Amino acid sequence: AHQGNDRVVVPAMKTAHLLLTNSCMDSLQPPASPIPVQLLERVQGEMRGSKDVPKLQAGACVVAALLQYSDLSVRYPALQTLLALVCHRYPRVRKQASEELYLQVLTHEGLVPEDRMGEATRL
Repeated sequence: AHQGNDRVVVPAMKTAHLLLTNSCMDSLQPPASPIPVQLLERVQGEMRGSKDVPKLQAGACVVAALLQYSDLSVRYPALQTLLALVCHRYPRVRKQASEELYLQVLTHEGLVPEDRMGEATRL
């Protein structure tokens, strides 16, 4: 109903980020729960083609927080989206995506193989 309405979408993304980072959605593990996959798809849809920097930054935070799920149906597309944002044309979006990716690599095992961790954190 509010798709594309930035006055609703950006605060909703910030709220989703808070819920994800404060372990409120830990029980919603895919594939048993479709909510993380649906959330990722909705956030990707909102960010696609957007030039609104606050929306893209909020989206990067949500996408990064979704990397906590070890299921590849969430983790792989979230990682792809975050890496695409690292190459975004706006510097503030690149910075936000890079910081979020760095934090997630340090926090969650399995994102980067152990033998490559030193190389990944140097970048």
